[in-house]
Amino acid sequence: MRANSRLTSLLLTLALHGTVLVPAQAQAIRADESVQVNLVEVPVTVLTSDGQPVRDLTKDNFEVYDQGHRKEITNFEMIDVAARVHEPALEHAEISSAAARNFLILFDLGNSEPASLIRARGAAHEFVNRQVVPRDRVAVATIAPQQGFRIVANFSTDRKLASSAIDALGLPQLQMAGDPLLITVKDLGLWRDNAPAPPSDGRRVNPEAEAEAILKETAQLSRHQADQAQREYVKRELEEFSAMGAALDRIPGRKQVILLSEGFDPKVLQGHANAPSEETRAEQDAAESGEIWKIDNDARFGSSSSRGDLGAMVDALRRSDVVLSAIDIKGLRGNTDATAVNQGSVTKSNDALYLLTNDTGGIVFRNTNDLAGNFSQWLKSQEVTYVLAFNGATTQPGAFHNLRVKLVNAPKARVSYRPGYYEPRPVTSDVDRMLTAGEIIMNAIPVADVSVRALAAPIPRNERAEVPIVVETDGNSLLAGVTGPAVFEEFYVYAFDAKEIIADYAHQRMSLELAKVRDRVAAAGVKLYATLDLPPGDYNVRVLVVANGSRNGFTSIPVHVPRADEPYAVGAINDPRPWVMVKAADKQQNRAYPFALGDKTLVPAAQPSLARGATYDVEVVTHGLSAEGLQVEAHVEDAAGNASPATLTLAGRTNPDEQGNVKLLFRFAPQLASGRYSLTIALHGGASAAAAHVQLPFTVQ
Repeated sequence: MRANSRLTSLLLTLALHGTVLVPAQAQAIRADESVQVNLVEVPVTVLTSDGQPVRDLTKDNFEVYDQGHRKEITNFEMIDVAARVHEPALEHAEISSAAARNFLILFDLGNSEPASLIRARGAAHEFVNRQVVPRDRVAVATIAPQQGFRIVANFSTDRKLASSAIDALGLPQLQMAGDPLLITVKDLGLWRDNAPAPPSDGRRVNPEAEAEAILKETAQLSRHQADQAQREYVKRELEEFSAMGAALDRIPGRKQVILLSEGFDPKVLQGHANAPSEETRAEQDAAESGEIWKIDNDARFGSSSSRGDLGAMVDALRRSDVVLSAIDIKGLRGNTDATAVNQGSVTKSNDALYLLTNDTGGIVFRNTNDLAGNFSQWLKSQEVTYVLAFNGATTQPGAFHNLRVKLVNAPKARVSYRPGYYEPRPVTSDVDRMLTAGEIIMNAIPVADVSVRALAAPIPRNERAEVPIVVETDGNSLLAGVTGPAVFEEFYVYAFDAKEIIADYAHQRMSLELAKVRDRVAAAGVKLYATLDLPPGDYNVRVLVVANGSRNGFTSIPVHVPRADEPYAVGAINDPRPWVMVKAADKQQNRAYPFALGDKTLVPAAQPSLARGATYDVEVVTHGLSAEGLQVEAHVEDAAGNASPATLTLAGRTNPDEQGNVKLLFRFAPQLASGRYSLTIALHGGASAAAAHVQLPFTVQ
């Protein structure tokens, strides 16, 4: 029987469904904080009248008020991005998550011509690849009349991810990434790096032309519409901005959103009562003749509903510390938009961009064709951030606290800060969940509602290693507080390289019917088996498990992937406990199960718990060692560092495969007192001086 067939029979087939679920407290916690402390961090920028950042202020120059009560500033930090860029010693210094610069590039697909969007795409590339600094985090999103607000790339320091998302603009079929958190470029369809297959009829594919055609179709949805239709569209857009603000509250620190748009007709919000026009004269005639039913008050004075939506949008953005700025991507405008006149389109004006951005503290760049220069000027104002931290009061989840920051004993300047903060609250939307889960993974936030352990065992295969990942969720912690008939789990596994770029990932959703598996879950838990493919190097594999929507566990493990010429050994101890087994979807079909030798199939234990005197199977995979005359030595070391010889009995071995990997099967029977130990197996190549060793931690009950 083939090894992968045995694995298939070993693993249970479970119904997979559910949504991304994330911890409620993650939005307010840093890795060095806890919920009880409730440390509130307020990022503040101070600018001169001409928009230049003010430097070298101290803690004594600020006062902070929470709900009108002055708070002691317990932590103070000034982050000068320009200084960090020019001082190598500061470049890698730790900064708080509240001080991190978060930029969201937002393309308005409904209110912009395709040619303008494509030109804006080039400026966005310039911003991402040449203007932001290495520690800055960039996300990319779109807003459109039918699709609403969509994140294409989550907040990340991966410039290729942001650039790829910008490339995919207008090609929705290429934006369907497999990554549920949108934090890795892997699997994101890119026409530059991974051109789609040509049509079966032999026609040539022009991705640039295809993108422009799709953008044109999207833009036409907001053209040639009556005033009422325009009001409905603007209403939806304002609601989407509000939803964006609520979701971005999950991201610590200030969020700078740069809207790339041509704007919309401001009459929807302002009306045309004060603007001399044919409509105004017709309404005046109707009023004088008593035909008041001919007057559309919403069109004349602006929709009160839309103005209310605008106020709600501004409030949602400011409360979440979102500053909305805009670049008018139409470029230079004359007094009349010839394009609009010739096409009969709805009038667009950058006045609407002012209405959207002004009360959030943002700025509008207009009447210039230098879009990249607009980005650079905008970035200049974000060079210096002061982070003021204080201990906040805890009242109830989701409660909003008003904030006021006062500048004292300092030159006159404009102080920008969030008007308040929310106490930790449950997640409410898919975007909310995605952003929070992404924050936990990206910042390695330690959440431990559910006990999670992980094991990685790299096995070299050609240019890349096959890296099995075993994730164990403790059954007792998983069942704690469960009252329903099922338990839902979601697994996220991401491998970060030395530059904090994601090299590969795995993701799996599952549902457990407790009537069938409760006893097994209680006796052991749930064990996930996933496989990553990684090139040689050092990685940090981060694992997030989300259970039933509000209970979460996170762990991370270092992983070294050997070079093809590097002697190496990995191993695993078999786990006989009655785990509920789940296999994550594999990107490669029919991959052989590596923990099998002859008719023996092992279940690797991430944290083996062994019984004294019982016998356990141990598999070791060697690479780069001579199979002839291979020598094996083993010893056990206790928690105090005391070592003693260990007896391993060889029970089987394989011949070298195409990559030179050899599998060895041992039997191990620990005669040890209860406690924590590690089993070290040293291997020496008989025909060479090459050597390798593997260390396997375990406990004895």
